[in-house]
Amino acid sequence: MHFVHDDGTHVFLAGKTAWRLGCSPYWREFIDQASTQRMNVLRVGVEWTGWPDLAGGVCWVWGGTPKSPDFSRFNLSQWRHWDEVLIYAFERGVLIEPCVFTNTSFRRRPAQIPDQEMELYWDYLLARWGAYPGILLWELYNEFTGKPDFQAYMARYFHEHDVYRRLVTTSAGPIGEEPFPDEGWNDILAPHYCVGSWMHLDAFYRHYALHHRRHGKPVYIDETGRVGGMQHNNDGEHRRKQYWIWVVSGDYCNYHSRGGCHVTLKGEPGEQYWPHYVAFWHETEWWRMTPVTDPIAYPSRSQVRAYALTAPNSAIVYLCSMDTGLEVPAGQITLPMRPGRYRCMWYNPSTGNYAGPEDVSSDGSVYLSVPAFRDDLAIRLDSSAG
Repeated sequence: MHFVHDDGTHVFLAGKTAWRLGCSPYWREFIDQASTQRMNVLRVGVEWTGWPDLAGGVCWVWGGTPKSPDFSRFNLSQWRHWDEVLIYAFERGVLIEPCVFTNTSFRRRPAQIPDQEMELYWDYLLARWGAYPGILLWELYNEFTGKPDFQAYMARYFHEHDVYRRLVTTSAGPIGEEPFPDEGWNDILAPHYCVGSWMHLDAFYRHYALHHRRHGKPVYIDETGRVGGMQHNNDGEHRRKQYWIWVVSGDYCNYHSRGGCHVTLKGEPGEQYWPHYVAFWHETEWWRMTPVTDPIAYPSRSQVRAYALTAPNSAIVYLCSMDTGLEVPAGQITLPMRPGRYRCMWYNPSTGNYAGPEDVSSDGSVYLSVPAFRDDLAIRLDSSAG
């Protein structure tokens, strides 16, 4: 349940929402910043009319205006600008995840099947953007599961008319709603978690991370946290732990921020740790590993959790405190592993620094002595046989 390039290499999705990328005057700087932070997917609204008073106005791809639309024509200057934005992003190794419908007016629009005006839009979008190799997938709607028959029809249309056969999905409500999880047209699950740092890392984040996998589809947490509005996800260390828990549970995630939604260059708590997170996972073969769902014993379990991904000859263990700032004393964990010798290294998610290596042996289980740490620690085990 992972993503691969045409050449068979795996891509570790590590994205950010950027609704106004097509109209913000800061789009170049934003793409540069994302690339520097190793954010390799930007989720954008092909059309976007939110926050019209911000610099750059709105992203309107049709004729007329949002208040007086003409869906029979296209705003070619906007589409030409989009070409410039896409090419710039792709040259910097950043993929684009387009959301086809973001504005609420399309939710209120009567559902017509077939819808000739919207098919004209989809045909144009597929023809203009479809050949770009950096388009990740098609997201039909943002946080909307109404009009299920229309969404199924729309998904079939994209599947049938996109000659490059990209994945199709849609997103649902802001707290864990699964959008059409068992529908054949929905290729991946893209739940949202616009919630705050007060949510329990184990009982909430870990629970949902494993819960979504029961449908047998790739899981991409398309929004996780946000400082603005009611979310108050403003504990940077807690946010770091959130996205480590998503991936050690076998999911991918998008760093969702108010700055990203508005397309400004303002960073948010926890964003500074993103490059360390991506660097670690890029150095591992996470796609070969399976989440360990059984609890892993660790001293002070009420305060600390240990999670793992394992493969026959490798493993990743992630330990984190449930509370921010906790100094965790040294301890030991036992992890089932094939008999043999392993190379063990410790990784600090807050600094990006490794310690080790140390050779350890397994007789069917590896007994790992864990050094003292603050907040969280990742352990990487690789077979040293031969």
